[in-house]
Amino acid sequence: MFALAQVNAVTRQINPGLVGEIFEVRDFDLSFNGLTLGDLENELSISYSDNKFLRHGTGLSTLTLDINLDDFVLSPERNFVSSVFYLDENGNRIGQAGTTNGFLNGPALTLTVDFNETPQNHYGIEFDFDFRNNNEDKQISSGEIGYSGQSTSWLSLNDTLPKAPDLGPGDQFQFIFVTNDFVTATDSSPFDPDFYNNFAQAQAELNPELTRTDLGVEYKAFASFSGDFDALGNPDITTANFNRPITAPLFLLDGTFIAQDIDQLCDPNRSNSNFIDKTQFGNTSPVEVWTGTIPFIGDSNGFPIRCTAAPQSNYLGLERGANPTGEPTSSFIGSSRELLGKWIGNAPIPVSDQNGNPFLRPIYAVSSPITISGDDPDSPPPFNPNNITGPIPPSIPASVPEPNSLISLLALGIVGGVSKLKKRL
Repeated sequence: MFALAQVNAVTRQINPGLVGEIFEVRDFDLSFNGLTLGDLENELSISYSDNKFLRHGTGLSTLTLDINLDDFVLSPERNFVSSVFYLDENGNRIGQAGTTNGFLNGPALTLTVDFNETPQNHYGIEFDFDFRNNNEDKQISSGEIGYSGQSTSWLSLNDTLPKAPDLGPGDQFQFIFVTNDFVTATDSSPFDPDFYNNFAQAQAELNPELTRTDLGVEYKAFASFSGDFDALGNPDITTANFNRPITAPLFLLDGTFIAQDIDQLCDPNRSNSNFIDKTQFGNTSPVEVWTGTIPFIGDSNGFPIRCTAAPQSNYLGLERGANPTGEPTSSFIGSSRELLGKWIGNAPIPVSDQNGNPFLRPIYAVSSPITISGDDPDSPPPFNPNNITGPIPPSIPASVPEPNSLISLLALGIVGGVSKLKKRL
């Protein structure tokens, strides 16, 4: 419940969007018609619906409050002052929201706040006004609040995003990273179905200290692609979740928690717990990624198919000219700075420029399931100082998998190979 600081305070609640949604510009109507400036002077509190809080990224820059008046003539001196505060889930002030600049220009009042001066996660905003020159009785016709930034700020729901599990001996997890090097969306070896898998493994082997490839951990592309045509000229499609099934909790190589299962990872309306934006060297990589994949599609019975091939031949793979039924010129990309489904399926874009030169981008690489060894059961999980955006510290135990653990996984058939599916349109 959102507490009111004053009995006569004006309160509003806005619904900023889906959990994990990233935005550049967003505006909300505050329904101020009928109120006066004096009503706002008692206090204006704005909370986020469903106990959501705004989590600051590096790009969130400005909050703007616009208020239109029925009739007002600008006074020669400064018309009002205001302080703006962050609020917690109970409506209590937890810090000042930054420098404010406000002015009345004829019938319009505009107040801007620079959030970057004092970034702080918050559940609401409170405005403390002081109007001058006896302007308190001026009628308000409308009001709007807007947020603007650079697509790196997102909304999260308190205690709703899945937390990193407590893993112990015998439990499994998987790693994911963005490849440091780039590749084309069209396979230069048209009849090699492992082109992207070989690239993912080679990238992982560049830094075995983090990827654990020296201990037998294997990597494949988390992408949808075609490596061959059948006798009728139809492509054989390998989808992302069949190429590398997600069968265990997923982490970045530094221990940052990403998702608990395929349902969280590949649901366009659910948020990953963190950005998938680190390379195999641990560097942040806010880039577009070749995926050939969309997060979700329903089959003929409405059953969800997670992280499957993008429709209209927007998968990765074969040289486009090799396809006797046509020459698609685009493939789907994802974005490493998205949390909802756009991380894997953002949009189709051209695979090459007007001269046929291919565009190069990284791909996502996912490890085989790693079983935690029981050699040191008392070893505590390390705290990850880089887990800034995540809701909680990760919980990957310090022990690493022994080679025989991976051998046992292979013997049990847990580590899946490439599965070929006919494309579903």
